[in-house]
Amino acid sequence: MFSTLPYFNRVYHRLKYNCLHFTYEVWQALTGEDLQKLITIQLKRSELRNFIELDKPEEPCLVVFQSRFESPHIGIWLRGKVFHLCSAGVRHTELKLASYGFDKVRFVKCRK
Repeated sequence: MFSTLPYFNRVYHRLKYNCLHFTYEVWQALTGEDLQKLITIQLKRSELRNFIELDKPEEPCLVVFQSRFESPHIGIWLRGKVFHLCSAGVRHTELKLASYGFDKVRFVKCRK
């Protein structure tokens, strides 16, 4: 069974280690898939074509948060919550709390 405990010591740094780096690392350990080949730090719309948008979350899947005035944010749907890194540190939180301040939430999985 996948343990989240080793990841709670990760520290946010806007350029060196942010939500995307965290998601790369956790997703690789969880699924064996390398997301670095599919998405970059900008989370461009063209990159989201590498994914299938889901109507509701599946475990595991990526959770992409978007807002007109904020940079995109990304995390992983795991055990009914969002596992992600924010400036306050690693969180495994309810969707409502994780999505605060964002206009749109998407659940996506890699195309096979």
